[in-house]
Amino acid sequence: MSLHREQVRRRRQVLERIIDVMKLIGKRGLSYRSKQGEAAYTLDDDTIDHGNFLEMIVLLGKYDICLKEHLTLCIEKSKQIHQSGSRGGRGALVTLLSKTTIDYIITTIQRLMKTTIAAEVQESGMYSVQIDTTQDITAHDQCSVVIRYVTDTVHERLLL
Repeated sequence: MSLHREQVRRRRQVLERIIDVMKLIGKRGLSYRSKQGEAAYTLDDDTIDHGNFLEMIVLLGKYDICLKEHLTLCIEKSKQIHQSGSRGGRGALVTLLSKTTIDYIITTIQRLMKTTIAAEVQESGMYSVQIDTTQDITAHDQCSVVIRYVTDTVHERLLL
């Protein structure tokens, strides 16, 4: 197998694990990020709170060889870039753990969910929409939109 294909295969495996962690965090309603400590060169420092996402990735890396190898490589390369004092960004370092990548994956999951819900609503033929607003403590209006429809089972989806 060529080197390129092997790299693609490994990155896909890493990405599968990252997406699984993201789905778990979303399902549990947890926050993803911390206020600080998100640099890859700090991931081996247990005293820093890296946020739920990175902490879960580091924990899984202890038991999953594929993720462990990826994390080790990211930490080493990030430390090299950090120690060199480079101000030009991270260069060609692809961690798949950056906030930009995570935001992109969240947006992609959101689009897939909306597409799936829209297809199910069209298939059902009949649906109801409930819209409710209330003011939060800062006097900003908060709006929720719930759609209900029936396929083989009854569905209730919070859209906003």
